[in-house]
Amino acid sequence: MTIRWNTDVYTQERSIVRISGIDANASSIRVIISSSGLVGTVVKYSIPASKNLDIDFSDLVRLSATGICSITQNDASGEVIGSSYTIRWTQVGRINPQAYFQALPPDDMAETFELAISAPSVMYKRLDTNADPIVFEMANGGSGYQFAIGRVKFPPLTDEPIDFARNITVPNGAASVEFRRLNSVMYYRPLKELECGKRYAEVEWVSFTGLTRRHVFEVVKLTEEATNEISLETITNEYDVRKDRRVSFSLRLEGLSAYDYWYYSDLVTSSSVKVSLSGTSYRKVQVTAKKSTIPETSAGKPLTLEIPINYVRYDTL
Repeated sequence: MTIRWNTDVYTQERSIVRISGIDANASSIRVIISSSGLVGTVVKYSIPASKNLDIDFSDLVRLSATGICSITQNDASGEVIGSSYTIRWTQVGRINPQAYFQALPPDDMAETFELAISAPSVMYKRLDTNADPIVFEMANGGSGYQFAIGRVKFPPLTDEPIDFARNITVPNGAASVEFRRLNSVMYYRPLKELECGKRYAEVEWVSFTGLTRRHVFEVVKLTEEATNEISLETITNEYDVRKDRRVSFSLRLEGLSAYDYWYYSDLVTSSSVKVSLSGTSYRKVQVTAKKSTIPETSAGKPLTLEIPINYVRYDTL
């Protein structure tokens, strides 16, 4: 019996155990779970005539970050035929970023050397020295490569090899980040200075792969509105009620490449978006945009992205 199984699992994708070459005398396959709060649970599967069986483990692997179970082939009396097989799993994210590699905007990622996800070319410095650091996501879309991140204009930072996917935190005081392969600098990303006279917000969200991203956006189109017709109702002397007040604004980034546009548009479909106007405390917000159309190419023209959000809402104020 041969079992094919990927030990790294993604919670929003199907996880299949593929069994082939089942013994001719076997009448069932049994799975004995040893983790996920289901210790000792046995699930029995009938064997098709082809002697090949696919078992969907998607729900099982979502129960815990790591897990283990045993698989046996059994005869009609329940006796085990041959040896048992042990499989393990580790949750590494929600969605495999490699599946999206070919779908990325083509003109802006030619220098990524098989990076599926990398730092956008437009990144701002954080709001102040006490603010939470910028965090971007990096994932290797190919195989056999390792990448490193460093900082310039400051004491050297120890290289951090990138095997597959992880969060990268930009060090305090960094002016830029650079990417190296085999000790050669391939390209770097400068951090933009915050401009006087503009408002900014730090935004933290969970990406489509399940990792955290944190970046600084410009705040524009700040709006205070009454969501219904304004009505002042005097309940008692000198006491009025104004209902349904909402504060909203748009998060904007300018000068983006097509890849940058794709990277930041991930906000629209995120299950968790938080905004900080100070950089030190975050408020969960509602993104009101339902979709973002990703340009196929920037064609050498900088792109601008605006994402509207509801920052705070009061049913009664």
